[in-house]
Amino acid sequence: MKKYFREIDEKDIECLVEIEKAFPNPWPLKAFFLEMEGEFNKSIALCIDDNLIGYIFYSEYLDEININHFVIDPKYRRMGYASEILNKLISGMTNKQLLYLEVHTKNEAAINLYKKHGLRIIRTRKNYYSLGEDAYIMQLDRKEEL
Repeated sequence: MKKYFREIDEKDIECLVEIEKAFPNPWPLKAFFLEMEGEFNKSIALCIDDNLIGYIFYSEYLDEININHFVIDPKYRRMGYASEILNKLISGMTNKQLLYLEVHTKNEAAINLYKKHGLRIIRTRKNYYSLGEDAYIMQLDRKEEL
């Protein structure tokens, strides 16, 4: 089994759209192009034997990173791959102090994953999702490490 990380490029979009179909609120095609065009936007894809199985889109600013979208193909969940991608992102934060993300308040698996990696809930964002559902804003503050 060959496992590796790489950036996402346009040839991956068809695969990303297919993975998104497994989720209740999939990202539209246009969202992927917008993420790839953004000046501060970056990505990490995790591939196994040339199959893209998970990805993260994030924005990188002066001293912080904001995770915009984080997905693991449902066929590969509960195998530690989400932790691997998150570790890859966090270990690359050499001069970044803060990491932020939003997560649905009912997504306990994701919340627990993020807590395991040192993020904490700092606030609730009301009506964040399209059906009026709330999100937690979570943060990793690496001030002590830098």
